[in-house]
Amino acid sequence: TVEAGSQVKMDTGLRQLTVNGTLSVTGTSSEPVLFTSVMDDSEGGDTNNDGNATSPAEQDWREIFVTSGASADLEHTLLRYGGALRGSPYWDYLGNLFNEGGVLSLDHVTSTQGVRGVRSNGGTLEVSNSLLSSNSQDGLHAMNGTLKVVNSTIQQNGQYGLYTDGVSSPVVTNTAFLSNTSYAMYLYLPGNSPSP
Repeated sequence: TVEAGSQVKMDTGLRQLTVNGTLSVTGTSSEPVLFTSVMDDSEGGDTNNDGNATSPAEQDWREIFVTSGASADLEHTLLRYGGALRGSPYWDYLGNLFNEGGVLSLDHVTSTQGVRGVRSNGGTLEVSNSLLSSNSQDGLHAMNGTLKVVNSTIQQNGQYGLYTDGVSSPVVTNTAFLSNTSYAMYLYLPGNSPSP
């Protein structure tokens, strides 16, 4: 359990938090939990003690990685500056959060300034009351598995707001897509051609 008000600053490079069991992040509206780069001085001060010599940027760290069979429940949580390139078998930029066949639930989560806000490959992903914003690629990228997005905002991302491939029945309700560079939603449904 990561308790309300906690701040987790990841060192640069291939740092990540891997979830093999159960992760509960219990932030509150008045005391959110923060996951960010060690170079992010905007919260918690100058953790790496270098004054203003460095600044945070996307890919400073990898992601919170939810493995197959694991689960993570994040509430009132802010994630910044993740998405460093992954090697085999992915060879891709995964995002601040990556669900690899587990169960990932986000409520009042802001995922921003990474490569992708959230990436999911199978399993279950539920996003509610959340903001996926200002990521250099997609706000949310989901392949296979199940997806539900409600009461959220996906905005100002460098490619798609929402990209799906192989998600048979994605559910998206009461969610705003604003100023994403490419399509708001790109749904590649099983047995069908891509549909913007």
